[in-house]
Amino acid sequence: MRLQKCSRCQIKKPCSDFHKDKARNNGVARYCKPCKKDYDKHGNNPKLWDKYIVYYLPKHRYIGMTMNIKRRINQHITKEGRNVDGYKILITTKSKRIAHLAETFLHIIGFNGFRY
Repeated sequence: MRLQKCSRCQIKKPCSDFHKDKARNNGVARYCKPCKKDYDKHGNNPKLWDKYIVYYLPKHRYIGMTMNIKRRINQHITKEGRNVDGYKILITTKSKRIAHLAETFLHIIGFNGFRY
């Protein structure tokens, strides 16, 4: 049984604990499955893990809320074709309620949001 060291948790695990990746020499991904799942859910910035993020896209006057800013910004680019240059994180909080209230308030005072 071959072992592979996860680049994230630094633990040697069997290759069956890694996703396949034909582009790599050894045929398996750099991160083990649990680390990859965690990375996909939260992104690579530990300060933003398990926090709700309210962000602003200035070119569209768009306010949004997410838990994974990297994935959400990528969706704005690929699916909605929005210009995300100069996006700003307005608040980060562990409280979904506070993040939702901030987002709703900004929509009420005239910023675009989810359904514009």
